[in-house]
Amino acid sequence: MTELRIPINFYAMVTFLFLLLNFSWAESPSTVFQPKCACIIEINDPFETPVAFNYGKNKGLCIDSCRFRPVHIISIDSSKEKFELANILHFSLFYKAEINLNHIESTDVGFEEFTPGVYHVFLKFNFKDKKGIKIFDQNSKDQNFKDIQSLVISAEGVPAKGKDYSLIEGAMGQYLFITRILTDLEHQRWTKSLGNPVQFFRLNLDERKSAHTFLHAIESSHLNGPNEIYQLFTNNCSTKAYSFFSDLINDSKNKNLSWLQKISLSIPIVGPISTYSFLKNEKLIQ
Repeated sequence: MTELRIPINFYAMVTFLFLLLNFSWAESPSTVFQPKCACIIEINDPFETPVAFNYGKNKGLCIDSCRFRPVHIISIDSSKEKFELANILHFSLFYKAEINLNHIESTDVGFEEFTPGVYHVFLKFNFKDKKGIKIFDQNSKDQNFKDIQSLVISAEGVPAKGKDYSLIEGAMGQYLFITRILTDLEHQRWTKSLGNPVQFFRLNLDERKSAHTFLHAIESSHLNGPNEIYQLFTNNCSTKAYSFFSDLINDSKNKNLSWLQKISLSIPIVGPISTYSFLKNEKLIQ
């Protein structure tokens, strides 16, 4: 692996912004229900909640719910091992799934280079066999796909529908934060279509910890919905991914990260000071 060389003034700028921009502009709530923002108005999808921004420069503009939807937990058993989810993205359409946590085998952290030198960080959960995931139509019990063995949990800064992601607007808290779930096949299709290189690293999480992380991620997505504010340097894809398993690491409930560790964690690049470096130093990457 070739590590990136980033000028020192870049880190100075990041540190300055990290310390100063830990705020949000949002009103409460940060989104408002808006039927006209539905993905396809003629289709009644019971698990879609079309919304528009309720703050900032994007107030009144739609979220693209054809792409960005939080997880919807339909049901979960008392042991929290088997449950049914909705809004799983697969080949540009949404599906339901029955998940068995006992079949999760491992967790990978992924780095997708969407801008030269800047990465999106996400988690991929690998199942032991195809019995752990069953995918169905969103509106029926018809099973469609039997070749899915990995799911991706991706927390993303979401601009208004039809607008491109901007690092500056992300730093100014102008985007919503949605944790979505998609199949590994959909993620491969999407990154290939964009020409974005992707690197994976196996996390030091055993089967039990991987299952715990997956459950934490979907519960967080379901609870927060589209009403969390994205902040490029303090509440971003890498800090969110880490939050899903941080309580399992070194009794971290009683461990506060230093400001330097927080900065390193929040810089989503593969380099000497970055999310990758943080995970490596914490012995979380194999």
